[in-house]
Amino acid sequence: MEAVSLEHIYDFKGHKALIREVSASDKKLILEGIKEMQPKSIYHRFFAAKKGLTGKELISLTEYDKRFHYAIGAITATSPIHPMGIARFDIFRENQEEAEFAITIIDKFQGMGVGKELLSLLIVEAKKRGVKILKGEMLTTNSNMIGLAQSMTKSHGCELKLSSAHQGIQTLSLILP
Repeated sequence: MEAVSLEHIYDFKGHKALIREVSASDKKLILEGIKEMQPKSIYHRFFAAKKGLTGKELISLTEYDKRFHYAIGAITATSPIHPMGIARFDIFRENQEEAEFAITIIDKFQGMGVGKELLSLLIVEAKKRGVKILKGEMLTTNSNMIGLAQSMTKSHGCELKLSSAHQGIQTLSLILP
């Protein structure tokens, strides 16, 4: 199965970017990106304070079974290269019509459309693979993620469902058309 073609340069409010599939050689870029994030953004993504990722987490993001995992990242297209954001999904082996997804955008690139483009590309790839529902856990205070998901209802015809909150965390589900 061939992944969505990502071979062109994107323009995010004047910032030229390349979006490509994440590979094992991206560990350093991912760690650099985490260092550039504000504590609030890290907390919204990981539900905890973190200064970096463990070796196991890095391997999980960069060395994976492509049948069940897909990860893409946005990087600046000019030198020196800087990470802008990353998005991924993991298809549930027990129900391959559902996948868990996550997205992280480096603070200085938030609000420029990077997250919208990454999530759009995840949706296209998920549909190609027969995924019907993308699910992600999020803090109830993460209004940016809710707004991003709502934009997918318009641009991709997805249905958005939010679970009841439990201890400040809820599941966001995008039902794909």
